[in-house]
Amino acid sequence: MDKISELLKSGDMRTDGNADQVAELVLKDTKRLTELLPCLDHPDSVIRAHAAHAIEVIAREKPDLLVVETRRLILRAESDAYPIVRWHMAMALGHMAGKMKDANLAADALLGRLKDTSPLVR
Repeated sequence: MDKISELLKSGDMRTDGNADQVAELVLKDTKRLTELLPCLDHPDSVIRAHAAHAIEVIAREKPDLLVVETRRLILRAESDAYPIVRWHMAMALGHMAGKMKDANLAADALLGRLKDTSPLVR
């Protein structure tokens, strides 16, 4: 079985790396989400960016898988040093909002992204 963090290392910040492949692995075996989520906190910005992309893909397909991780995703959306990570997290939160009992948390975080320093995130 491929280690998710190794798959996410592929490429650089200008590529998606293996993010789609990782999302597919997690969607097929949701237990692997526990391997993907820590990659959002990885010191390597490429791994974080590709993990964020994979999470966005998962949020599009099965947003309910990520609802319990809302606070973690909001933290990344608000604080990651790289706009691409913040952007993917904002997109994921948007996909998840419809599956939340109380979407105010996600809505507040998304409204906050309108003031982000990066035009990409805004």
